[in-house]
Amino acid sequence: MDHEFLDPTFARPDAYVALSDDARAHHAKADDDLCQISLPGAPIQYFVRATLPVAVVGRPDGMMWGIWARVDAATFGRVLELWSEGDVTSEPPFQVALANDVPGMSSLGLRALMRLMGPTDRPSLDLLGGDDHPFVAECRSGIDAARADAYVSARAHVGLDS
Repeated sequence: MDHEFLDPTFARPDAYVALSDDARAHHAKADDDLCQISLPGAPIQYFVRATLPVAVVGRPDGMMWGIWARVDAATFGRVLELWSEGDVTSEPPFQVALANDVPGMSSLGLRALMRLMGPTDRPSLDLLGGDDHPFVAECRSGIDAARADAYVSARAHVGLDS
């Protein structure tokens, strides 16, 4: 394909996208990095946007999924506390779950570790679990350029960034 390569990105967590306009207006707060949903009678849900690196053959920088992680209240508070800190390398990773369903991969809810990267970079994710899940296997072993292009095409056709 002869197009500019764009990393596949989700603009918001799936739970936020699934809300009605009214519910979003009254019970959710979201920006490009953080999201909170507080529906009446339900536990508050917290989300942090992160990156998930994937090696791509022929592309030295690989690609980065821009994907949301569901976090617990304590993790959300800690992320807010450290958001602007310069050196967060000593902060242990947080256990999180993916909050987006990659088309064709059933990735929603996959467990991951989230590491804070500092004030100018989004947190980074490492998937947990076995390679028996196809998305975990791809992220760990890498993909070829054709597969990366397929993700870019899916991004354009199914609105990953909406």
